[in-house]
Amino acid sequence: MTNNGYAKEELGLIVEQGKINKYYPGKLDEYSTAKNFSTNKCCELIKTMIPSVVDTLKTVTLSQEFDSDKIQHYTELNKQNTTYKTIIVCISNVVVKLDFKKHSMAIFGISGISNGIAKAKLIKHVPFKSLEDLTKYLNSKYCTGPKIEQPRVDKYILEEICHFAIYPNGKISYYAQILHVIENGSIHRNGANRTYIIAGQFICLIDRNDLYITPVFRMNHFTEDGNVIKVTDINISEKNMSYSTLCNKFSKSQNFRESLIYFINGDQEKLFHYIHNPFHATALVAVLISEVIRNPIMIFNNRIAIQMNTLHTFSEFLQILPSLAGGTWKGQKAYGPKFLKKTETFLSNVEFSDLPLIDGDL
Repeated sequence: MTNNGYAKEELGLIVEQGKINKYYPGKLDEYSTAKNFSTNKCCELIKTMIPSVVDTLKTVTLSQEFDSDKIQHYTELNKQNTTYKTIIVCISNVVVKLDFKKHSMAIFGISGISNGIAKAKLIKHVPFKSLEDLTKYLNSKYCTGPKIEQPRVDKYILEEICHFAIYPNGKISYYAQILHVIENGSIHRNGANRTYIIAGQFICLIDRNDLYITPVFRMNHFTEDGNVIKVTDINISEKNMSYSTLCNKFSKSQNFRESLIYFINGDQEKLFHYIHNPFHATALVAVLISEVIRNPIMIFNNRIAIQMNTLHTFSEFLQILPSLAGGTWKGQKAYGPKFLKKTETFLSNVEFSDLPLIDGDL
């Protein structure tokens, strides 16, 4: 089979009962089992399919507007019910956005005030363990006395520069960005920079420690190439999200397969109008980003599942995809036994003779 221009040579894959064969004209390489199909070998195959890999991920500015009456006074912080909430306080020329679900604060410095609008740019993210821990930090770093004067403005605009935004579109391939992340470790690098994944109108934060996905922003309008994206907060009360929980959070009649295709093909505009539920976005990004980074062979398993054209709802994908079996990844470097067993069961039930594995757009 040909690869429709994604590489200079013909490339074929045969997957049967856990065995994965790669061949060129006159050449055949075999990987005996899924267990031996390592990250490096996955990268080699993806490189063959993709003519080039992006050097950097997309850089965007996330911009949020808040009316002054939505900004809490720092002296009232101890009186607030903070459970799973996001609260914003102003201390002189500093605005602090407090996420009590993730116990993290984003500190913004006011860079200028004009016509009743204060613009503030992100300085850093700082974790905190408790409200007391938070109060001690603010007292040590900023003057929080009752006599401190607050700026008189009508609106605050908070801006965060996002250097690592995974944003597949028609110009930058989904597979190229995944390969970039796998090879360069952008997800796991240390530092204050966060990694976001843009899926239609939703922007999800990826946890560097466990690769869990949390929808944190909703776009106010669709932007394809713009550097500034206006967003509003999303607050999800669930602390520990599982695939089974996700399955109950958005309609089982939802055509989940279509959203997978839109994301892989980089059709962000269709995805923007197609997904209206943050739990749907969470499931989508978990399948196509988190599980692929954990187990790179899922690039191929996902594509096989989509091209089978027999799975449509998330609940149907949940039953068959190896990575969604639960307990398949607990930080281990090697594939877990549950994942391997589920993979061999999955592959043994696929009719590969009718399945074009490598193609152009899905």
